[in-house]
Amino acid sequence: MGDLFKNWENLFEKYKISETIQQNGFFPISRNQLAEAEKSRMSFLYRECLPEIFRKNHLALLPIEQEKFILAPVQAYHQFTLDYPEINHFSMPEYLESMNHQHIHHQQTALFCALASGIIADFVEDEGLLPVYSDEIESERFSFEIAENNSRNRREIYVENAPFQPDAFCEGKKYLSLIQASRFLTDNFLIGYLYYPYRVWQAKVRKKVKSILLVYTNGIYHLYEFRFNDPYSYNSISLVKQKRYSLERSSVTKAEISSLLERIPHLDEQEKFFPKAENFRKVINFCELLDHQEYFSDDACAEASQYLGLTKKIDKEHSVYALTTSGKKILSANFHERQLAYCECILSHGIFFDLFMQYWKTGIFPDESAIAETLTKNHFSETSAYIPTVKNWLNWIIQLIS
Repeated sequence: MGDLFKNWENLFEKYKISETIQQNGFFPISRNQLAEAEKSRMSFLYRECLPEIFRKNHLALLPIEQEKFILAPVQAYHQFTLDYPEINHFSMPEYLESMNHQHIHHQQTALFCALASGIIADFVEDEGLLPVYSDEIESERFSFEIAENNSRNRREIYVENAPFQPDAFCEGKKYLSLIQASRFLTDNFLIGYLYYPYRVWQAKVRKKVKSILLVYTNGIYHLYEFRFNDPYSYNSISLVKQKRYSLERSSVTKAEISSLLERIPHLDEQEKFFPKAENFRKVINFCELLDHQEYFSDDACAEASQYLGLTKKIDKEHSVYALTTSGKKILSANFHERQLAYCECILSHGIFFDLFMQYWKTGIFPDESAIAETLTKNHFSETSAYIPTVKNWLNWIIQLIS
């Protein structure tokens, strides 16, 4: 990762990018120039995956032509709240033998399963829904306004023949739904990911165009519908609704948890490290992204996954992580076994076990003072920094119990 960041720094220095942006407000950059630093543009879809020099200077990369982009300090990402509503259960048609919905490693497979099971039709609330294909992968000419950083100014961007392609076009009697699929659980994304396809197709069809984001992680299909309140305004995006679906049993029983508590091994914890990753679903997602590849990170989720024994750091200097043997085994298990294994990973740590047992015996969730007291007994003094992790991880287990 250090080499990649260095490549970007070299690119900025070579082409005087910062100086040009300071003078002109943007920097036009070609695909060939981008390739000098990185071959893939996937890292630009989510704010936390951006190169450090982008984050430090609050920059975004926007396509404007087939081979051209601009770098500019604009508000290109949408932040929204991740909620976790009740899971809706669907099933695959029994006659489908060629699709394995229990071990999904690619977002396209998740998308096919969501279509085949009726999840997409339920979410978009349309009849006669059919997947359709268009070979029009380039946008026609259009323009839009985008908000600049740290000011009320808006910049006008002109786009012509910029590449785009939704992962799926689904058309029903009432709507044309444009769907982008991902396996990355995050609370932000590059607006253009949805905006560019929307702008092209809302001018081509009379039907209402829906912009849908599907995120598949840990056996759950998270679906989000967004709307653009002003087609000309890039930043007019808002969240309409979100729902969760599953094709598998998504809960564990009290008897299974009780059995787990009786046999769970307790770790002899010598090192004084405690995770600060509040969202356990993101920790799981981090491990999924490691499956079959190494993943570069120095964030809280990476450290939390190592704390749980799911990953190990194989390059300390560059924060490179890989799944452990235990992590690989858990990820290869079926959905139900996987959830119980994650519970065991958490509860094998004494702090979590003791506090969960308080809940298990009384039915009352430990308050913050009880959590702080348990942390202090285990020699963790910065209790306020760790309380959110303890509360949210324990709640994740409790929400699994049917």
